[in-house]
Amino acid sequence: MKKKTYLKNTLRDMWDTKGKVLSIFIMIFLASTVIVGLFLTGPSMRKTLNQTLKKYDHPDLTVTSTYGLDIEDQVIIEKDKDIDHVYYSKFYDGFLGENLIRVKSYSEETPKVEITEGSFPKNNDEIVIDEKLKSDFKIGDKITINHLQMKK
Repeated sequence: MKKKTYLKNTLRDMWDTKGKVLSIFIMIFLASTVIVGLFLTGPSMRKTLNQTLKKYDHPDLTVTSTYGLDIEDQVIIEKDKDIDHVYYSKFYDGFLGENLIRVKSYSEETPKVEITEGSFPKNNDEIVIDEKLKSDFKIGDKITINHLQMKK
């Protein structure tokens, strides 16, 4: 008899406060979906990242120097047994009109270069430009990059 009365009281209280009960059920549902989503997206994101890193031969380590690397630095890097490939490149920052632009050197060993239009540079006066600049320039245009000057 006591169980029946207790159950009736509980159901009546839930009916009287159905807004609170509904809110609690919604919060439990949302918390459950967030936890399930977090557990499922982690492995999927790691798999996608690893596929992309392998596809574009992304480096494990990038060494940048303000004054460049000399021969001794290169020998130290190349002696490391854990390094499979070493790519050396140079870059230069300058202005292209009002925009700051970075020019990077290119070699046949340079990873991650995908040409969507035209061909790889064959001469020293040819460059590859980013897809974002495609609307500003066409193949064969001459581009002038101005030096960065420090303001005092």
